[in-house]
Amino acid sequence: MGKYEDLAKAIVKNIGRKENVNSLTHCITRLRFKLKDESKAKNEVIKNMDGVVTVMKSGGQYQVVIGNHVPEVYADVMPLLGLRITLNQVYDRYQKPLFIVENGLGALDEPDEDGVDLMGYTSWASIDLISAGTGEMEKRYGFVYVDKQEDGNGTGKRTRKKSFYWYRRVIETNGGSSLDIRNSDAAIQVSIIEKGKFSGKYHKLNNIKEIFQKILLSWE
Repeated sequence: MGKYEDLAKAIVKNIGRKENVNSLTHCITRLRFKLKDESKAKNEVIKNMDGVVTVMKSGGQYQVVIGNHVPEVYADVMPLLGLRITLNQVYDRYQKPLFIVENGLGALDEPDEDGVDLMGYTSWASIDLISAGTGEMEKRYGFVYVDKQEDGNGTGKRTRKKSFYWYRRVIETNGGSSLDIRNSDAAIQVSIIEKGKFSGKYHKLNNIKEIFQKILLSWE
C-alpha cells in the first residue's frame, strides 16, 4: 500500500465496504464506483475526509472527487476491493472464460457468487519474495515463509506455511479437494466450494499436477 492507504481504507469503509462495490475505475480526478446500493454510502462522511474534494452521482456512478493524484489513491483502493472486482470488470467487458495465470492475493475473495466463468487460478508465488513494484517484504504471498524483514534483517530461513500443505492437497487431488481455505494463511484466498464448481463454472484442469508437482511435492 502507498501513502494514501488510510484514505483508501476510509473510503472503502464508508461506501458500504467492498461487498457493496461492483466495479471501480478512475478518470483524471475522480474515483468512479458502481455500487450495489448507493444508500449504504455515507456521503457526508466521505465529503469531509481529508483528501476528498466532494462526492457526485452521475450516470449510475458514485464519484469521489480526489484531484490530480487520483491514480495513486486508486492504486491504494484496489487492493482493498480484491480480485473479485477485477474479475467482474474483465468478464463484463469481454464475456470470455478467464484463467488467472499469475496472482498474489492477500485478501479473502469469493467470486463464486457472481457467475464469472473462471477456468482456473495459479498463484504467485511459491515462496515469499521481495516485491518488484515496491521493494517490500510485508506482503507475504508465498507458501513458504522467508525469515527476512523490511529492514533487511533476518536469517533467510525458509519455513512451510499452512498454505503449503493446503496447496499440496489441491495438487494431489487435481483440484478436486473440497476445501474452505478461510482458516489457512493461503496466499490465494479464494474459496473452492466443491469439485467441479468454482465461480459457478469451474472447469477441471487435467494438467495442474504436471505444472506444480515438481515445485511443491519435491520439497519433502
